[in-house]
Amino acid sequence: MKNTFTLLVLLLTSCLLMGQNTSLDQGHTFEVKENLKKNLDQVNRLNAKQAFKSLNAIFHQLDSVIFENYNENDQSWIEDGIDVYHYNSKGLCEEVKSFSWDEEWVLVDQQSLFYDENYLLVRQVDSTLSEETGNWIPMVEFDFSYNEEQLIGEVLISYQEDMWQYYEKSDLIYDDQGRLVELIMSEKETENSPWQAYSKDGYAYDDEVFLMNEESYYLGQAEWILFSFTVNSYNENWKIQQSEYFYDEEQMQDWESQWKTEFVYDDQNNLEAELFYVIDEDSNEWLPTESSDMSYDDNVDFNNLILPVFIGGDLFIQGYDLYFNHMLLENQYSSINPNTNELELSDRERYIYSEKELQSIHHLSTLEANIYPNPASDFITFELESPNKTFILQIINLQGQVILEESIKSHQALSISKLSSGIYTYCIKDDVSIMNGKFVKN
Repeated sequence: MKNTFTLLVLLLTSCLLMGQNTSLDQGHTFEVKENLKKNLDQVNRLNAKQAFKSLNAIFHQLDSVIFENYNENDQSWIEDGIDVYHYNSKGLCEEVKSFSWDEEWVLVDQQSLFYDENYLLVRQVDSTLSEETGNWIPMVEFDFSYNEEQLIGEVLISYQEDMWQYYEKSDLIYDDQGRLVELIMSEKETENSPWQAYSKDGYAYDDEVFLMNEESYYLGQAEWILFSFTVNSYNENWKIQQSEYFYDEEQMQDWESQWKTEFVYDDQNNLEAELFYVIDEDSNEWLPTESSDMSYDDNVDFNNLILPVFIGGDLFIQGYDLYFNHMLLENQYSSINPNTNELELSDRERYIYSEKELQSIHHLSTLEANIYPNPASDFITFELESPNKTFILQIINLQGQVILEESIKSHQALSISKLSSGIYTYCIKDDVSIMNGKFVKN
C-alpha cells in the first residue's frame, strides 16, 4: 500500500531498533519483519482458502493492480505502476511481475511462488531485474514450514548478499484455538553460529476471539523490553472500529498515544474508509493525516475471488480478507496538504479481474439456504432448498481451519455450544451445488 503514514510508523520504530540488530541492513530487515507481521496470519487464512477452492464456484481472478498518481492541475489520473499476477490451473498464483512507467512500461521486479501438494505456500523468491545483464537477481527468499494444523510455524529468510545463507528467521506460536499469540524474530551472523532473538511481538485476545492488544518488544541486555503496543476496539457488527498505537520513547513507562486508525464500513459490512490520525503535542488533539476510500462490486462475494498469497507488496487486498465481503474495485488515497490542512487526493489502486473456471470445478450451481438464528448461542439450523437431500457442511474459523465437518439435512439443528464466541464461515455443498456464508457464535 502506498501509505506514507505506514512509512512514518516504520521509520519511528526502526529508529528504536537501531543497534539491536547489527548483522544485517537495518532498513531492509525491518521492512521484512513488518511485512511478516502484517501478512503471515493472512497467508494462513488464504492458504486455507486455496485448499478449499475445489469446494467453491470461484470465477473472478485478480489479474492485475494498476497504481496511479493524481494530477491536481488537470484533475486526471496518471499510471505509475502495475502488478500482474500469473496463476496455474488450480488458481494458485505462481508469479507476480511489477512494472513501472518510464516513457514506457519497464519490468523491474518479480515474485516467484511455490506450493506443496496441499496447496500451501512453501517458498517465495523476490527478484529484481539487472539493468546491466538483463538477468533476474534474487534478493530475498522466504521458506515456510508448517505445524500439524497446517499453520505457519517457521519462516527462514535468506538474502542474496549473504550468499543464500539463512540469517533471519521468524518463529510463530499459536494457542489451542489456532490464534497467533507470539512472533519472534532471530538472526545469526554466520551459517554455523547460533540464532539470536532480537524482537518479539505478542497478541492478546478477548473471550470473543477478537485481537485486542498487540505488543512489540526488543531484547535488551537480559530481558525483553516493551516499547510499543496497539489497542483495538470493535463495533456491534464484530468489525474492527479503531486501532490506537502507544509508544514509550524514553523507555520510562511513560506511554503516549502516537497515532490511531479509524475504520468505516458500508451497509454490506465492507470496509469503506480508513482514517489515519496523529496526536498534536501542543493541543493534544487528533489531527487527520491520511485516508483511503474503497469501492466494491457487491454482486461478487469475497469467497468467489481468486487472489494471490504472498508476503509484502503494495497490495491493499493482502491482509484485508476479514475487512470486506465483496470484490474490491478501487482504493483511493488522500493525504494532508500542510498548506491548507485539507485531505487531498494523492494516488489510487485499481483492481482488474477476469472470469475463470478452475479445472477442479465442474459447473457448480449456487445453493440457496437460510441460517437461523444468527447470531446463535447453542444451535443453528440451515433451511435448504432440497429438504430430503444430504449435504456436506464445513465450519471454518477465522484462522482458516476447518473445525467441524459433517453431513446435514434441511432443518436439522446443529449444536455449536462447544465453539468459542466469534465469527465463523460455513460451506455447504453436494455434487452440483455450493454455498458459503458467515454466522456469529455468541
